[in-house]
Amino acid sequence: MKKLRLLSFLWRNKTEDSSEGNGERNETMATTGGGRVELVIGLDFGTSSSKVVVRAPDLQGSPAYPMDFGDFGHPAMPQLLPTSLWVDSSGICSLRSKAGSRMYQDLKIKLLSEMNPNLAVSMSVEGGDNFDEARAAAYLGLVLQKVRTWFLITHEKLVARFDKIVWSFNLGVPSASMGENAENDRFFRVGNAAWLLSFAKDEITIIGASKCLADVAGKANKQPFKKYEAEECYFQIIPEIAGGAISYAMSELRTEGLHLMLDFGASTVDACSFILRNREGTDRYSLMVTDVQPLGVAEMHRRQLAALELAEMENPEDSVYYQKVDPLDPFPEERDNVEEPFIREVAQVNEQFRDECSTHLRRVLEKTRTERAPNEDEWTTKPLPVLLIGGGSVVDQYERVVDELDYWFRNEHIRNQHGMKLLPMPVQSTPDGEEVAYMRLAVAYGLSYREFDIGEITPADRIANMIKEPPAEIMGTYIGSEQT
Repeated sequence: MKKLRLLSFLWRNKTEDSSEGNGERNETMATTGGGRVELVIGLDFGTSSSKVVVRAPDLQGSPAYPMDFGDFGHPAMPQLLPTSLWVDSSGICSLRSKAGSRMYQDLKIKLLSEMNPNLAVSMSVEGGDNFDEARAAAYLGLVLQKVRTWFLITHEKLVARFDKIVWSFNLGVPSASMGENAENDRFFRVGNAAWLLSFAKDEITIIGASKCLADVAGKANKQPFKKYEAEECYFQIIPEIAGGAISYAMSELRTEGLHLMLDFGASTVDACSFILRNREGTDRYSLMVTDVQPLGVAEMHRRQLAALELAEMENPEDSVYYQKVDPLDPFPEERDNVEEPFIREVAQVNEQFRDECSTHLRRVLEKTRTERAPNEDEWTTKPLPVLLIGGGSVVDQYERVVDELDYWFRNEHIRNQHGMKLLPMPVQSTPDGEEVAYMRLAVAYGLSYREFDIGEITPADRIANMIKEPPAEIMGTYIGSEQT
């Protein structure tokens, strides 16, 4: 994986109340002990919300702490930070609304849309401009500022005895962004710029982010940055879907072999088949097929709300369905004050939506079976382990999609009588004993491991197709021309 050593200041003094944390800082740390400690920031940059976990792998038990964004976070779950940026008329950036500021969303989708225009069109995302990367870098820079401030203040006793902190920053990216391609370079450039921006002594601005991106583009392939004289930071990008696999592989639930992981997010459904092996003490993740489609919870809500208009209800505003879509919350199932035509319309919309999701997932499985990993036992003599992550995994429509996929796998197409085995997600709580919604934070938890703890991840484009081996009984009875 690409990585770049960035020199950065170590700072721990809080200089903000509940604001972004811009302004002058005392970037020193009193030495009360000795040695060094590594802190790993795992950042899941989501289309609708972002999640962060900070891990201290050098400490006993490798404790991991999910970031609580407080008032900045989602009301139902403060660990979810909306992926939105506000920019005022002077170009000053903020993580929440300020007087005279304009809100920008779709920060991540705009990074993807240049490489995949169809994705932007299907998600009704407006065309990008020259500042798409700058806005994404500014947003991530603000997030990193808050994360470091939060951790070094709330967990001061944890690191106070060390005289040096080494930061690592792992940014989750779409699976298609791995390998040598333009999308990979774009996310790598934005992540590097975000780290540098997070040490800005003045407020982060769009112009400043643009200059930082230009600096990164000019130096990333030459010498390491020497803009700041202090602790090193190791930065890398990791496939989001691999982040979920890493969380699973680090748990007691792990098994080796072929797996299917499904990430039901707010904007997209990300499906990935992968093979997990351990060779000589190192985990190896081979990503066989990866595919992302704009079939997330928000898209499902949008279609259901459109059905409301088609049903021509007399008082649609009275319906529990007629409300602003929040992709972080389940779509309401109550049907009080909802007329029968609407119920029928929604049922038809849901059926069509499930069909599209099922087609997406079946395509991933079929390609894995016929081209990518045809010789794995999970097609014949073992159940196929399936991991479900993302907030949408508990939504009724996606649960039905998974049930229908299992029936198809078991009885109709693959005809593996062992079927699919849904794996329970590891029970996760903070080191302070607070339980968290692990399915929403699984990727961030996986991203918070160090590179050498993670193992080796091989993207799909670096793995050749496999040829299906003929059954042993056929091979044993084959009569060649030399035998006739």
